[in-house]
Amino acid sequence: MTTRGVSGWIEDSDKTLAAYLIHWTQSSKEHDANFDLIFGKWGDEATPNDRSVASFAYRSSENSFMVIDSCTRPAGQSNQVASFPLTRDEIVGTPLAPYLFGLLDAIWLQDPRITGIRSDA
Repeated sequence: MTTRGVSGWIEDSDKTLAAYLIHWTQSSKEHDANFDLIFGKWGDEATPNDRSVASFAYRSSENSFMVIDSCTRPAGQSNQVASFPLTRDEIVGTPLAPYLFGLLDAIWLQDPRITGIRSDA
């Protein structure tokens, strides 16, 4: 099996909203694709203390995303880019959830490098 990983930025005009990391196993419905969003303040004055990590598993068998605890992911275990790995409970049912799912939608619809994940669905 081949694993793939891509990263990118989500920007609105000249403002960076988030960075993202995606990791998946090609042609495998047994393995979830993992999406990590690193969001918060970016720029020369920003530090990891200005950013959080939210993590999601895409389940191709269900064609849906599930919020997972970021501390289980490498992006949430490193404090070099973001200091605050969020738990599932800190996202689900909060005002933050629609914002984060909006970022996921932007990636899902606009990043051509993840076509393989979408076609596996």
